[in-house]
Amino acid sequence: MKRFLIFFISLILLAAPVFAREDESEKDYKSDVFNTGDSVFDNPFGGQKQYTDEDFQKALEEKKAQIKKKKKKKVKGNANADTDASQKIDETAEKTIILMLSNNLINGDGTYIPIGHYKIVGVEDDDKVYLDFYQAHSKIARVPAIKTRYDFDQPEINFAKVIPYDDHKIKIIFGSLDFNAWTLLRVVN
Repeated sequence: MKRFLIFFISLILLAAPVFAREDESEKDYKSDVFNTGDSVFDNPFGGQKQYTDEDFQKALEEKKAQIKKKKKKKVKGNANADTDASQKIDETAEKTIILMLSNNLINGDGTYIPIGHYKIVGVEDDDKVYLDFYQAHSKIARVPAIKTRYDFDQPEINFAKVIPYDDHKIKIIFGSLDFNAWTLLRVVN
């Protein structure tokens, strides 16, 4: 009997909303919101204002004017005036590496490199690294080199230096934005 009573009360409570009637105030509210007696599913755009193309263009121009009025904040001082990173990287990559040789040298394949100033260009071909020695736009020699990750404790990114190795050889170290390398060359007396 107890179960029957609980079931009957729950049935009445669940069915109560079905027996409720709609008030006049609710009908007025629905018609004010949608401006029509139709349901939202019958007219999904009910209650929305339609805009013409002229209104849209006018609103777009106003928004563009607001965006143009906003200016970048100015930073006091000159510290950040020219910090364009890509420009600095391009300048570093374009920097010419000049090396002065004070001795005549011979490459491993017998190429003679006389005393003088040379533009050094690092070249990577088929997993091999070469240092090209240029003088007045003509290539004087191509020297095989050994690629390394070591930066030779140099403060610059682009560098080429001659370091004495022993009485008969010198070591040339090279560094660029692409790679670092070194090579040994024989000194001609």
